[in-house]
Amino acid sequence: MTTESRYYLGFDSRYRIGNTSIEPTFIYLLGARNFTAASAAVTGITNTDYNAYQASIAVFHTLGPWLFGGKFAYSSGDDANDNLNNTRFGNRSDVNGFRTLGNDGSHYFGEWFEILGRSDVDGNSIQTFRRQGEVAKLDRFGWMLIGGKAEYKYTDSLTLEGAAGGFWTAEKTACPATFRVGSLSGPCTGTGSPLNSSNEPTLNFTRNSNFVGWEVDAGQRPWRMSRPARSMTRCTRPSPTASDSSVACRSNRGCSPTSTGRSCSS
Repeated sequence: MTTESRYYLGFDSRYRIGNTSIEPTFIYLLGARNFTAASAAVTGITNTDYNAYQASIAVFHTLGPWLFGGKFAYSSGDDANDNLNNTRFGNRSDVNGFRTLGNDGSHYFGEWFEILGRSDVDGNSIQTFRRQGEVAKLDRFGWMLIGGKAEYKYTDSLTLEGAAGGFWTAEKTACPATFRVGSLSGPCTGTGSPLNSSNEPTLNFTRNSNFVGWEVDAGQRPWRMSRPARSMTRCTRPSPTASDSSVACRSNRGCSPTSTGRSCSS
């Protein structure tokens, strides 16, 4: 691959009906992936198109101190046998896997979850399994989740929250054709294939399922109201012979006339 051209079209909206908020989102990705002259000379293919999308709908409802939410989200993915990099084997296909704007980005639909989601608290890197970013992670096969959350405002400075959901890939997982050696059934040890801590291929999936797992989270979210900034007023003390009008103040608030001029408070 030499260059890519990506274009994102979509909408993000919110509809309120009383205490209920309905929030649908849809983004379509189009464009092209251009291949190197060397690979094009072998395969006769110079580029392939982007044809991907992601969509979600979330519903929230408030009831006194409670906030309830539910979400369904889906992101299209690539089949493991798709030939996306103009190699000698694999099925010719458009790029159907949705790519975020940045290589290290992650789908915003996972913001309620700490392990299989965005992991705003527990994650230690934007390129770990917990982040589900684009680089050699499961969402190359697409991503789907169904989840719910609840929040209870216990006090003005403490909110208790919990979430539960299930995660799936849109396509069944297997070693991508890009990393196969020899054929689509060959070992998953090609150039660039990520390895785990045991020096084994990370993406050597068995292709038996697209189910990722369930997750349940519970926690608290304290917050602090910022204290209002104090308004500081500084005045210059007049000399004994100066008139009251010679007092120079940055602000008149907190200054009051005295027998020797103005006194200031902060």
